[in-house]
Amino acid sequence: MAEMLNLSDGVEKVAQRARELLARQPSVVIGIAGGTASGKGVFGRMLSERIDAKILNMDDYFIGKTRMMVFQKELNFDCPEAIDLGMLGRHIRMLKAGRTVDKPVYGWESIEREGSEPFESGQVLIVDGLFALHDMLRNQMDIRVFVDAPEELRLERRLKRDVAERGKTEEWTMNLWNKFVKPGHDMHVEPTKKHADFVIANRDYDKSLDSLNRTG
Repeated sequence: MAEMLNLSDGVEKVAQRARELLARQPSVVIGIAGGTASGKGVFGRMLSERIDAKILNMDDYFIGKTRMMVFQKELNFDCPEAIDLGMLGRHIRMLKAGRTVDKPVYGWESIEREGSEPFESGQVLIVDGLFALHDMLRNQMDIRVFVDAPEELRLERRLKRDVAERGKTEEWTMNLWNKFVKPGHDMHVEPTKKHADFVIANRDYDKSLDSLNRTG
């Protein structure tokens, strides 16, 4: 049974669990899953500051539009097949063993991979992404976290982000939400919540983000 916590208590509790594990093993991997605009990235950054963890972002493992169009008629980034979970799983194992990996670099404008860059291991690794608790990955996680937020709040945040930061229209975002984002969440993301050790009820995303921005 997952422990239900708010955002600030969740950061403290997960950090405490990581320290306990580090007392008896050389490294710890924390998987942070959750729906789009749930605040999982904010939670990951807050946790990273607390325990000096490295963050491996699942978005960098998108396979890119060329490979996606081989099996899709339209680009759908909200399904596990859009992510190279095999490569990501191998990289997590290598990092946990203390090795450096060549992490792919994903281009948001080109919608393609744009080479790779070295990513060094650390004592604590945070894996942040929609599918961090997917069945191909979750057994590699020492601590499993699901950041939860109501659908209407996630949609409000997604609209705000896409319009303000990515130059999209509300119509474009709503079409994407209804066609891919919501069905993908219901089918692939929400079911992984039952595998979490901690479920973070995040309704303070915007205040937490403002705090992060003020502190650098």
